[in-house]
Amino acid sequence: MHKIVVLKIAMFFLVTFIFNSCTNKTLHNTNIQVTTDNKKLNSFLIDAKRAQLFGSTEEFLQQINTIIEIDSNYAVAYFELGKFYLQRKDYPLAVLNSKKAYQLIPSKNEYALLFAQSSDANGDFEIAISMYEKILKQNDNNIELWYDIFGVLDKNEKYKLLDTYLDNFERKFGLNEELVLNRYQNLVNQKRFKNLEKYLLSVIKRNPKIEIATVILGDYYFSLGKFNKSGEVYEKLLVNNKFHEQALIGMVKISLQKGDLVSVIDYSERLINSTSVDVLSKLSIIVELSKSFEKIDGVGANIFDPLIINLYNQYPENPDVRYFHGNVLYRTGKNKEALNDFLYSLKLNPSNLQMWLFSLYILETEKEYDRLISVADSALIYFPNQKDIFILRGFAYLQVKQYRKSLEDFLFAKRLTGVLDEDKVQILHYLAEIYFIMENKNQAFLIYDEILKLNNNDIIALNNYAYYLALDNMDLNKALDMSQRSVKLEPKNSTYLDTYAYILFKLKKYSDALFYIEKAILNGGTNSAVILGHYGDILFMNGQKELAISTWKEAKNKGLESDSINKKIETGEYFEQ
Repeated sequence: MHKIVVLKIAMFFLVTFIFNSCTNKTLHNTNIQVTTDNKKLNSFLIDAKRAQLFGSTEEFLQQINTIIEIDSNYAVAYFELGKFYLQRKDYPLAVLNSKKAYQLIPSKNEYALLFAQSSDANGDFEIAISMYEKILKQNDNNIELWYDIFGVLDKNEKYKLLDTYLDNFERKFGLNEELVLNRYQNLVNQKRFKNLEKYLLSVIKRNPKIEIATVILGDYYFSLGKFNKSGEVYEKLLVNNKFHEQALIGMVKISLQKGDLVSVIDYSERLINSTSVDVLSKLSIIVELSKSFEKIDGVGANIFDPLIINLYNQYPENPDVRYFHGNVLYRTGKNKEALNDFLYSLKLNPSNLQMWLFSLYILETEKEYDRLISVADSALIYFPNQKDIFILRGFAYLQVKQYRKSLEDFLFAKRLTGVLDEDKVQILHYLAEIYFIMENKNQAFLIYDEILKLNNNDIIALNNYAYYLALDNMDLNKALDMSQRSVKLEPKNSTYLDTYAYILFKLKKYSDALFYIEKAILNGGTNSAVILGHYGDILFMNGQKELAISTWKEAKNKGLESDSINKKIETGEYFEQ
């Protein structure tokens, strides 16, 4: 009896969440006023901007260069070129053109700002800060400019000078969250941790409405392992707002550190129920909790199922939420309902490869092979070179007996495998099986030889190769040797024992065949119609005619269909298949 290769597709979930804290802002001015009276230059400029809008870079550059040829002092042309090259990250050319625009009209702040930004991007720190200072003197009420300077100084590690600017900013504008964040980051960069705690406490005392200082202080204590102090800080925030997002996240982290799973769930539920927390943040919380709980013994993934169901009730049309909800359904054995969630999510977000694979895996588990083929066709539109999709579709084609299409899929999957790819042997097994079914036996045997070169103890190859040889009465001694090796590797496997007994039967070693077929029967062989059919044949050749007939009947009742089995039962005689 040949061994069916079990389809193995590794399923894993990859969820990435990025947390950004933007403290520096860049001022961009795209509304450029053309001051020239030259209508021809204005026309060229309009054409250039139109070309740029429609993505025609070559035409844009051609029009701008035409303007410069006509009037080499036309500042707006250099300004547009400077913006163009800065956007394309060609910083030297951005500096060259923005500097020219600034030199022609130094009173235009947008020209000076572009020159400063280009210089900063090009690594010309001294020029950049000098330009920012000049602009700031004329526009010291422009908060965006202050943030730009903070960013330049921080990037270039000019922390002392940044301190000065932060002080000046605070004197002019007072405390705000942006200032606190910049001051905090600057203290961290200078490793002035004692000053850090002192500064945050002073901000909280002066203006408790600036909650970011309290949040940072709680995070700071947490980073030091001072969980009780950290918790006290977060709880102060929760007194005023029981759904405060950062405070609740902080309490979840503290509860995890303390191993207080009840509190973890409690704070997490408050986060999920909060209307002020967006769905992406809620999903990220569940993902992070799942990762943390994987490390805790005795805690299953279903501990978060109520949170996910709650989230689903809030956002039933969100594709990511449907994905998580589908996982809950799958874990509880509701495969079809889970599949509905996955396929709904894929309509909105077809770029999720793992969801396609998981959907196909469920269809394979449910043996819905025609639907699997249809879904795989859709998946291949987005992932035309994804090996696992071809493996799954090839397997489905094999089950519905579309052998040519199955062969094509597995051959293409093989082309997509690397030398050390774990799926290579699995694909070879399927190819050998398909070639044998399609009566290309020599090709099937060549593939088995290839598998055994890779691993001479590949037990499935040893068994199937031996069985297929025996079916055609080919090289029975070689078949016997391979089958014997598989039995030694797994002495209680009914399939391998049956193959060994069948080869002995072919070699007319009926007594030995009976010994091994009965071992197969004792190890679960009664559940296989094929093994029962072989048992009847061997019993007959050992003179146990009545028992052979009853065994053939049992094999037929189990689903064994062939002309020979019917003749055996009708005549009470043995016939070759």
